[in-house]
Amino acid sequence: MEFIADLHIHSYLSRATAKNLNFEHLNLWAQLKGITVVGTGDFTHPQWFAEFSQKLEPAEDGLFRLKPEHATQTAHMVPASCQSPVRFILSAEISSIYKKDGKTRKVHNVILAPTAEVAEKISQRLGRIGNIASDGRPILGLDSRKLLEIVLETSENAFLIPAHIWTPWFSVLGSKSGFDSLEECFEDLTPEIFAVETGLSSDPAMNWRVSSLDGLTLVSNSDAHSPANLGREANLFDTELSYSAIRDALKSGNPKYFLGTLEYFAEEGKYHFDGHRKCGTRLSPAETKQYKGLCPVCGRPVTIGVTYRVEELADRKPGTKPKGAHPFTSILPLTDILSEILQVGPKSKKVAEAYRLLIERLGPEFEILRKAPVEALEQHGPALFAEAINRMRNNQVHIAPGYDGEFGTVSLFDEQERSQLSGQKSLFKVPSKRRKKNRAQIRQSSLAFRPSPSPSSERGVVKGVFVQDDLNEAQQEAVQHAGGPLLIVAGPGTGKTFTLAHRVAHLLIKGGARPEQILAVTFTNKAAQEMAKRLAKIVGDSKVLKRITIKTFHALCLDIIWVEADALGTKHAVSVLNEGDRIRFVGTAIHRAHDKLAVSRLDPNRISDLISKVKQFLLLPENDLAGPVPAPLLDHFPAIYGAYQGILDENHLLDFDDLIFKTVRLFETDQAILKKYQQRFPFISVDEYQDINYAQYRLIRLLAPQGHDICVIGDPDQAIYGFRGADVRYFHSFCKDYPGAKTILLEQNYRSAETILRASGQLINIDDAKKSVWSGIQGAKALTVTRLPTERAEAEYIVKTIDQEVGGIAHFSMDSGRVDPLEEKKERGFSDFVVLYRIKEQGKAMEEALSRSGIPFQTVGHEKLQERKGIRELIAYLKVG
Repeated sequence: MEFIADLHIHSYLSRATAKNLNFEHLNLWAQLKGITVVGTGDFTHPQWFAEFSQKLEPAEDGLFRLKPEHATQTAHMVPASCQSPVRFILSAEISSIYKKDGKTRKVHNVILAPTAEVAEKISQRLGRIGNIASDGRPILGLDSRKLLEIVLETSENAFLIPAHIWTPWFSVLGSKSGFDSLEECFEDLTPEIFAVETGLSSDPAMNWRVSSLDGLTLVSNSDAHSPANLGREANLFDTELSYSAIRDALKSGNPKYFLGTLEYFAEEGKYHFDGHRKCGTRLSPAETKQYKGLCPVCGRPVTIGVTYRVEELADRKPGTKPKGAHPFTSILPLTDILSEILQVGPKSKKVAEAYRLLIERLGPEFEILRKAPVEALEQHGPALFAEAINRMRNNQVHIAPGYDGEFGTVSLFDEQERSQLSGQKSLFKVPSKRRKKNRAQIRQSSLAFRPSPSPSSERGVVKGVFVQDDLNEAQQEAVQHAGGPLLIVAGPGTGKTFTLAHRVAHLLIKGGARPEQILAVTFTNKAAQEMAKRLAKIVGDSKVLKRITIKTFHALCLDIIWVEADALGTKHAVSVLNEGDRIRFVGTAIHRAHDKLAVSRLDPNRISDLISKVKQFLLLPENDLAGPVPAPLLDHFPAIYGAYQGILDENHLLDFDDLIFKTVRLFETDQAILKKYQQRFPFISVDEYQDINYAQYRLIRLLAPQGHDICVIGDPDQAIYGFRGADVRYFHSFCKDYPGAKTILLEQNYRSAETILRASGQLINIDDAKKSVWSGIQGAKALTVTRLPTERAEAEYIVKTIDQEVGGIAHFSMDSGRVDPLEEKKERGFSDFVVLYRIKEQGKAMEEALSRSGIPFQTVGHEKLQERKGIRELIAYLKVG
């Protein structure tokens, strides 16, 4: 069956959308327009997904319909001539703002899911990355390639469409924050992209000029922010009504099944031409070149629009139509046509009444615009209506192109024509002379010029391989240290991972170490990945890299436990317990031990923390637990602990603390196994050594006895994990543990300006008087200090600052004047920002403000870091991105 589909829309939970943008009104307007399949939009938003689950029910494969009890709420507003079935397909738009290749990228992508279960899984994964509840179109500091990977890993039938690919500020090929090709953005996963959205400011003919887009299906959607805007662009299909048929048609591009698109007049799009809105300056690409990219009114840079950007990337002349290109039809909204004819606003009551009468008599809007006979238009429409539709169908329109966020203006008549035509009894006996250029002529003149790319857009940077010449003197000394224990005291930004990676490479190249003899231990998977990435650049041999063990403490111990299962008496394969299940199991353990206890209520979270502390100190219930366990619980704790461990054993599970706990116990009780791993790893490196706890300390001491080549690196002034058992004393005791150890100080900072270092040095209690971090980077001469009345005012100030520094997080940033889009771009992403605060009230206000603005963030900690003179200080921080 032939049908129209609009796959990219939003809900009332997205920013700057209508309050009635709900399923009931989408179902209503889809019928009024003549659209059969509508994207749900915003399925990642928990509240919208809950409404979807409540109001919609499965229909055909992968499609959904509004339940009858909800459809009846607007059914009386649908004329009999428009009544038709409407189906919904799961879709959502994601805004990714991130740094890549030294530039801030802002890319919008639409994802579609085959089932509610797949949509929910995608949302869950994205929810672990950022705040998906702040906006229907969530803003995530997530690389577009990674987003595509998540979509494909969740379901091979889910797919991603880059949205409005030419929009300057937020698209994959946009002039301000995009890429020069899909391959730069999606890398090895580019073949998984089979459709792209052209956007309102371009049409397929413009895209045909860029050969790299050949083979992709060019789709068009409304990106509707109100129900009435549904279908301002849409797609034509001739398939069975199902998700898989729609996906297959888009993937194959078979013209039998994907019939083409219904388009806005591209010139009407608000970024079609270049310009400067504040000065009313509208420029064609040729004019932009003539003025050297500067506004002739104010002299500032103009916003480069879609036409210019297409010219930059085009490798074909205007008018080229590649093989397999799908047809398209340009249309105007029916309300805009009526507005011009009736000489009133498109949202006026007069237009609304005329619209209602037309669809009652002639059927849905698309039927009127595309297929209604001229006789019917003349009979049922107001004066000039039939002529207006006829002109639109023949692309005979007057257009003043949109620019710098201003929609273009499209008209069908000038005043002289209106006067002449209105005076005739029959509209069709009057010749329709055109005194202005028609649409094709406008496109020809505006696209004729193709400027050369500016130097800033050229890609000539070749990433080199790190060599030892890149190391400063202290780093060089650390890298080349031969044999024996080494303590590297590395201040902030002094290149810890860089140095450690070079040291490992030096061991391989000149130190005589075999890859399988090297163990590098980190605290996080991200740090392990970064270490591997650095080594890959230095070593260049992937086979060698795979033989090196680069693991977190817990991953290393899990590997050992799996290998030594027989020695541990583990008959079944074990799995690691997640935190949620751990709390649940602790609660069960409390109930199991309850009969033996004279206590009725215990907090599972508190007991869980105590179990963790006991394991971190390598204690058993029969030990003296007076240190980690408060006196009131000492009598009850062993029974609860035993019950908890019993539950884990029954389910063949270990918790995270068990991984190191059991490995250390194994090494202490089985000398043969210990010796095997000591011989296996004669070269050991440990990152962030200031943050190890007692169990990790014991593990390293066992793996690296006297005479081992062990190198540890860290900064005692950055020890912040006391809440999880870390103790900086183990860092300070390294030279006592390994007599004769060499100590090297890394003092050159590569990250911060001298102003930051001087200020931070005044605040931090430096333990080592010899250590004085310097950078030689001359940035701002002073820090900015702002006094604000409340924590809410502080939070709003910070949100505004971040918005300005990244150059705007949404079109609203520019439209509202909060961000000046013409200011020099700083190439900053969310991950460049961290917000430090001292008290919980500030943190709460910051989280609310960031959530309200849709800025992704992570709250890293709310823990006590130090005590001074009996005053307890709380320091925490929010990491943006």
